[in-house]
Formats: sequence, structure tokens, C-alpha cells
Amino acid sequence: MAWNTSSYTFDLLYDFTTDAGAGAPNHFISSTKFDAMFDDIALGMEQSYKFGTAFRNKALNGDFQVWSNGTTFSSDGEETADRWYLTEGTGATVQIDRQTFAVGQTAVPDNPTYYLRWARSVVGSTVSGLYHQVPTVARFSGQTVTMTFWARASAGTPSLEITNVQHFGTGGSPSSDVTSDASQVTLDTTWTKYTIQMAIPSVSGKILGSNADDNTKFRLHVPVSEGAVTFELSHVQIEANTVASPFEVRDTDLENVLITGLTATSTFVALTDTPGTLNAHRLLKSNSAGNAVEEGPVTFPAADGSANQILRTDGAGALSFINPNYPPGFLSGLDVTVNSTDAEHDIDIAAGSCRNADDDGNLDIASALTKQLDASWASGTNAGGLSSTLTPANNTEYYVFAIEVSGAADVGFDTSATAANLVTDHSITNYREIGRFITDGSANISVVFDRNQVNAVAVTTQTTPSGGADGDVWYVYS
Repeated sequence: MAWNTSSYTFDLLYDFTTDAGAGAPNHFISSTKFDAMFDDIALGMEQSYKFGTAFRNKALNGDFQVWSNGTTFSSDGEETADRWYLTEGTGATVQIDRQTFAVGQTAVPDNPTYYLRWARSVVGSTVSGLYHQVPTVARFSGQTVTMTFWARASAGTPSLEITNVQHFGTGGSPSSDVTSDASQVTLDTTWTKYTIQMAIPSVSGKILGSNADDNTKFRLHVPVSEGAVTFELSHVQIEANTVASPFEVRDTDLENVLITGLTATSTFVALTDTPGTLNAHRLLKSNSAGNAVEEGPVTFPAADGSANQILRTDGAGALSFINPNYPPGFLSGLDVTVNSTDAEHDIDIAAGSCRNADDDGNLDIASALTKQLDASWASGTNAGGLSSTLTPANNTEYYVFAIEVSGAADVGFDTSATAANLVTDHSITNYREIGRFITDGSANISVVFDRNQVNAVAVTTQTTPSGGADGDVWYVYS
């Protein structure tokens, strides 16, 4: 994950970027509470990085708070608490359960909600236990790793063995696994913190598999000689450090995000097969448990949209690119003025955008237009503007409308305040009043005012309107 702000970049351990490279799928993750926790995460990350303590615990779900797979498990290799896997052993019977701490208990710090219980009822011929794996063998190569955990036995003083396995992945001809640093601790019936240090071998000269699934496993096993054993586990921390630091408590929502970003069987959905193309068929939504689940199928557009467009669903699985809706009443640009060449018959309209009169669509005029009063409406600039069943009339008020005809935005003139003639004559589908003008006794444009203007607009008349003289300045209010 790359974390970017205006002043710094954080590169976190766990990579769930949205562009994994050419040919690799882009991914999205979802959490019901991600938005609510976003600011807290950002602040925590910033502070943690300033003090060098962020994400020092490389064990995911080390306090066993996330159990999206269930609460009871008994199959070899099964994922139990998220990111923790059961090792049953040949001929053995082992069960892992989620257990709940008593409210207010003080035996294990930080008030965790759950802990893991591991129980072997039938002893087999090989060791039994559980393991956690950290992505890549390079993560701890040649370093000292400190592992801490809290544990107790249900009875007696059984031994627990801790080993490290470097798995170089699959595909091609990877190097063989390297198992090292077996250590033992003796449990008792009291919650106790145990600390193990491991010298992790260097991976220099090793060959990785081609499937990019190499990892470093940390295994906790009960030897066969211990017989039937039950032990309980909490607060597992794995850090590249020579000393044990306090357990890193992470928000459960954040832990869910990290787990989802790493689980090979998570509900990631490949939204692109190749960056820049749109041909996926499923989306993600959050379920009531806060997990990302697939929804669909949906059909994406065959080609990318225009700049700043968004995707809209028709409710039946088909998506299309549209322009974002402008707010009700929105109007920008579209200034209406008298044309300087033919002031008696032509109106200039500046480029601009507005919300239509019914507030169910946008109108965007990309370039300035000149429209003519003395010609029937036709599309484009330097073309007629008057609805075709109308003719220029003396001493008449005309409305200037931004309109849509056959999907194209334009401008037209009408004597109707609701563009009724334009609707009938030219089948316009959207309209919005953007200005008005008044003709004089010779049916020439006399007074123009602009709906963008809030204050009075001073207009010098070209000829004498009723009640005035040539050259009078008239003030018209919108």
C-alpha cells in the first residue's frame, strides 16, 4: 500500500495497490466502516511513522479478533482465525475454537475480545499445531526476529515448539524450504507472555518460484510425546527486532483491510485484465459483517468515457458513462448579449453549462453561438434561432433558451416561457431559460437582458422603444 499526502509518502509492508503492473488485475477493497475510520487511520499512520513504530507487528490478526471463516475448525490446512492455519498431524484429531475473554479481565493486556483455543484429543504419529505466514521470504532475510505471545495450558505443563520455515514459492524451479531455529517453551495454566528470538537465514543465492507466493512461516507445534493437550493463545507479535516491544494494538477495521488485502481467497474482484480497459463483470459491496462480497454480474461500457464522467447503473446490471449532475438551478457562463455586427437581429451566447428546467439533466454548450431572430431555428452558430412556426413580431418579449435537440445542446428563441413552440416545432427534449430580449415597433431587437445577472443591466437602445427616446439607457431587472 502506498500512502501519499502532500508532504510525505508511506510505503507499508502489505501491498494492495490498484495497479500491479501490465497484465495484472487491479483490485478494490471495501469495508462498511472504512470511511468512518479513514481519518483515524491516517493520523495513526502519520504519528506511527514519525516515531518508527507503525506496523511493526508483521503477524496479521495476532490478537485473533477476526474470524470470518467461522468459530470451530478441525481439518488439516484449514484457515481458522483469519490468516492462521491448522496443522493436524498424521492420524491426530485436533480442533481449534474461538473463545471469549471475560469482560474486564486483566490476565492478558489491552482488553482483547477473543482468544484461540487449540485442543488435540487423539495423538497421531507427527506433530500437530498451527502456523501463520508472512508474505515473501525476503521480509526477514538475514535478520533477527523476535516473536512474543501470551499462552496457557488447560492442564499440566506441556511443551510448545516454535519453528521458522522459509518457503520459496511454487512455479518453475524454486529452492527447497529451509526450516530453522526450533525453540521450545513450557506452558502452565496461567496466562504468561513468552518471548522467542530467531535468527532468520539469508535468502542470498536462493531461487524464487514464478507464482510470487513465497512466504515465511512461523509454526507453533505440540510434540507427539506431549499426548493430548489443550492450550490457549493470544497477542502474537512478530517483529524484526532484537528486543520485544509492547503488543501493537490495531483497529479491527484496519486489520480487516490488511487481511483482505493479503488473503489469496479473499473477495477481491479483478476489475481490469489489463490496466486501462474495462471488461470486468462483478462489483464489490460490504455485507453486514463488514466483509467485501461480490455482487453482479454487471456490464461495463466497451470504451472509456470522457474526462470527469462517472459510471451510472440502470438498475439492471448495465453501466454507462455520464456527466455528473449539476446542482439544482446551476448556471455557469451562457451570457446573452447583442451581436455587434447585426445588433437588430442577432444574439450572442457564451459557452457555458446549466441544469435544465426540470432538474433531471444537464445542458453543456461547449462553444459560443450566434443565433438569428430573423431566421427559423437551425442547429449551430450563425444560424436561425426562432422557433419555426413563429415570425419576428413588434414589441414582443422573446425567451432565450439553452436547449437539447437529438442529444446536442444549442440555443433557441420562443415566445413561450416553457419553450412550448420549440418543443413542438423541433422536438427539443431539454431546455433552460438563460435570457430574454424585447423587440421594438419594427420587430428589431431593442432590449436584451441576461438571466445570469442579478443586478440591473444597463442597455442603450438602438431605436426608440415605446415611451422613450433614441439613446435612452434602460435598466432591466431579472
